[in-house]
Amino acid sequence: MALRFIDSVGHYGATLLSQQRKWTIISAGYSGSGGRRNAAYLTIPGGAGILKTLTHTNCYIQGAAIQATPGASVLGGRLLSLCNDRVELISVGFNADATLSLWIGGTQTGLSALAVADPTSWHYYEMWGIIGQSGGNITGTATIMVDGNNILTGSGNTTLATSGLVSQSATANQVGIIGAGALNFMDYYCCDTATTDINGITGSVNTTFVGDCAIESLFPAADITTQWGSYGGDGTHAYSCVNEPAADDDTSYVLTSHTSSSEAFTYQPITGFNGTLIGAQYLACCRKDAEGSRVFSMQAGGSNCKTNEFLAVNQYLSDYYVYYIAPLDTLFGTAWTTGVYNTTTFQVELIS
Repeated sequence: MALRFIDSVGHYGATLLSQQRKWTIISAGYSGSGGRRNAAYLTIPGGAGILKTLTHTNCYIQGAAIQATPGASVLGGRLLSLCNDRVELISVGFNADATLSLWIGGTQTGLSALAVADPTSWHYYEMWGIIGQSGGNITGTATIMVDGNNILTGSGNTTLATSGLVSQSATANQVGIIGAGALNFMDYYCCDTATTDINGITGSVNTTFVGDCAIESLFPAADITTQWGSYGGDGTHAYSCVNEPAADDDTSYVLTSHTSSSEAFTYQPITGFNGTLIGAQYLACCRKDAEGSRVFSMQAGGSNCKTNEFLAVNQYLSDYYVYYIAPLDTLFGTAWTTGVYNTTTFQVELIS
């Protein structure tokens, strides 16, 4: 499925952090500025973690901008991890001397020759982890990159039996960090090696290390289709009800009870950028307000998007706000450029 999940942290707030709306497990604080580009970031205390549950597979590639908490007297803990139902399979983390160690099944199996220069500065860490098995036990292989440099490659066997895992196989289904050191965190991505994306479109290039990248949060900026009602906002434009950086839930929103009705927007444009857009991720923070089934679809450029939540185009609402997350390697076969993104319509439609 290539691009699986990205996170900018730019649309967070206390409400999002107190609930598992986007990450499956999260124990963190939020700072609205001061990160790279003076952007928002998460503060993760020592021993805590942040994990996203995806599907079971034997390989994930992930990366994040991470800063060891300035002033911390001792380094340690994990930086990136692959887990199976919270069982640690592969991790990379700090030693007290700022070198990196690789852990397979909780056992140290690799050590970098070099230390990370000033780990209390922001660096970009990436891990390509592959899960295998030998004699019914988990094995692992990983390559670790720091700021685009290969700093550590290693592998190892474990006594962790596949029969004891929830999948009973050599797979991982959670990415992020388990047992972190005290650190700051932002600009996260995760992908796999499939050349077909979540929507079944072939040709994805997000099948290897992405490298040091910025993940930005952009919000609705213009109304295209307004068949729903609105509450709050500026009283005139529907997009103003759903463009707050941190979701304000029932303070402002768009709503409908009519099937086959749509609400569509274009988003804040990207200007002055000459780099490569690796992908996009369309989010809709939604809920229903009474008992009974409600189903909606998310569309980009007129095509239905599958999400991490159901791996389908039909999205089933719960009674509470959650983020429905649709990673988009391309616009259904059209490579993302600033021009393509700036003119794309993003839409939600109530199906039933």
